[in-house]
Amino acid sequence: MKLIESLFARNDGRTAAGAEEAPLLFAYTRQMAIDDGVLIDVTTTAAEAGFCIPVAVTAAVWAECIAVPAGVSGQDEGGRLWDVLTMLRLAIRGPDRDG
Repeated sequence: MKLIESLFARNDGRTAAGAEEAPLLFAYTRQMAIDDGVLIDVTTTAAEAGFCIPVAVTAAVWAECIAVPAGVSGQDEGGRLWDVLTMLRLAIRGPDRDG
């Protein structure tokens, strides 16, 4: 959180010089990335895990962390996704302040 706060403090709400008048050259939306397969929407499972915002993972994260590797038994993508989301939630929350 300190990093994000420091980035916003540096910007101080200012826009880059001339950016207000600059034409938009290209926009690539979240939905476009999902439609292209670049992002995979995991919002439903994320909501069950306690997230209150839409969540997506990249196709690379899915392939590396969520897809069950060949030859591995006793695991499924749903369980692995839950594990990834749980670790993300814990990382966002930060270290335990009680101990």
